[in-house]
Amino acid sequence: MLGTWGVTKAAATNTLISAGYLGVGAVGLMYAITDEKGDRIVAATMVAVAVAGLLAWLAAYKRYRLIFDTPTSQIISAAQGYVEIVGRCEPHGGDSLLGFGPIPGSVWLQYTVQQRRGNHWRHLETRTSDDTFVIADTSGTCILDPDGAEVVNAHRKTWSNGAYRHIAKYLLPGDTLYALGELTALGGARTPINRRSDVSAVLREWKRDYRKLLARFDANRDGSIDLDEWEAIRQAAGQAVDNQHHELRLGPDIHLLRAPQDGRPLLISNQDPDSLARRFRRWSWFHLAVFVAATVSVLTLWLQ
Repeated sequence: MLGTWGVTKAAATNTLISAGYLGVGAVGLMYAITDEKGDRIVAATMVAVAVAGLLAWLAAYKRYRLIFDTPTSQIISAAQGYVEIVGRCEPHGGDSLLGFGPIPGSVWLQYTVQQRRGNHWRHLETRTSDDTFVIADTSGTCILDPDGAEVVNAHRKTWSNGAYRHIAKYLLPGDTLYALGELTALGGARTPINRRSDVSAVLREWKRDYRKLLARFDANRDGSIDLDEWEAIRQAAGQAVDNQHHELRLGPDIHLLRAPQDGRPLLISNQDPDSLARRFRRWSWFHLAVFVAATVSVLTLWLQ
């Protein structure tokens, strides 16, 4: 489904930060020209640019190193934890594709609606799908949960309808995807079980139909459950739970790739890993250059 967009991470972050550099720099320059305290304004502006550049460099460099240092794993043999997978994306069997306006059916979709106000476009809303889909390589399949993902270099389409502009980013079935995130195996031998809790749940369910319980376990037909009969009920519930757990553990493993809980990013892209790593490396050098230039500017003004 398409959820309301909050603070989501995306490839547009670098572009927005770069635009911020220009905007803040322009403000500082304007004050430098028109205000007698221009040097102070410029210095404060350069400090802000330096801080933004440092944070952006750290984020871009971190992603570059994660992509560069994490080897590609086959789904069937991948260890649980932070992994890199390359495969073809598809919807779940029987699931309908996502759609918006003229874009083709997609497995992932983000759209933005803007309204023209004079010479400017005013943001109205952005929505991002959080439906899971499947990524498959030659060894097997994996469920991919895109909630909280940074989706880089997705397909993009822009169109206008009167005073409104629509911008859509999407991933198509059959796209070759790069995914970097936390892999968890669910089901099969890894299914977490709690026998005591499950037995208690079965007993609560059975006690809701007391007549059926009497018909099954009231051996002496006196219309009540005595201690021996109650022990027989507990043993039967335990056996039922053991049978259920056995069937669960014999079932196939389900692999789930999702955003890590430790703050590392979930990256999804239809770019190959080498190109993606180079992309983040270029951004990291750009932000580092901005940080150095802004820092030198602050020191120069301070030493004057």
